[in-house]
Amino acid sequence: SATLGPVAPAIPVPGAPVNVQARYGDRQTTVSWKAPPENGGPPILGYTVSLSPGASKCYTVAETSCTVFGLTNGDEYRVTVTATNALGVSLPSHSVSVIPVGPPSSPVNLDAVSHQDGTVTVTWNPPLDNGGSNVTRYHIVLTSTTPFTPNWEGMTTGTRYTFANTNHMASYVVAVTAENGYATSDEARAVVRR
Repeated sequence: SATLGPVAPAIPVPGAPVNVQARYGDRQTTVSWKAPPENGGPPILGYTVSLSPGASKCYTVAETSCTVFGLTNGDEYRVTVTATNALGVSLPSHSVSVIPVGPPSSPVNLDAVSHQDGTVTVTWNPPLDNGGSNVTRYHIVLTSTTPFTPNWEGMTTGTRYTFANTNHMASYVVAVTAENGYATSDEARAVVRR
């Protein structure tokens, strides 16, 4: 019968990366982690960050962070990280969730009318894209183009705002921005009609 010589102990693949964190961004997330406590023997060659649903990934060699682009704002993603050495791929890390969020688009259909009683009524419709999170408020700025006439500002959660005690004979431009709790839209602008 044949005798077998000593068998070398198996060197395992690395352990899973730890302390995974994901920070939201506009259509992206930046993921960071710490190297696994056990690398399995051979040095770690790289890491893979995977998001689900979908097939979004990023890869690194020595770094312990990377950014995944092309995500959909407002969708929830589960993030895991694996480590690779010469013998294979680790089990996935514990998953964390992230919801990318960016600025909303500008409000639409902005209209403003100056009335003889000194009020200016401003109306608009919500942004077509909320950036992945509900719009929480609007910031309205009424700027005079007539010298020595004050400017006005206001905030509201609705899509209508009235300024009082303005000069009906003055010329104004109105700007409205939308906020979603994470970022602010570009301005929608209109000339105030009389």
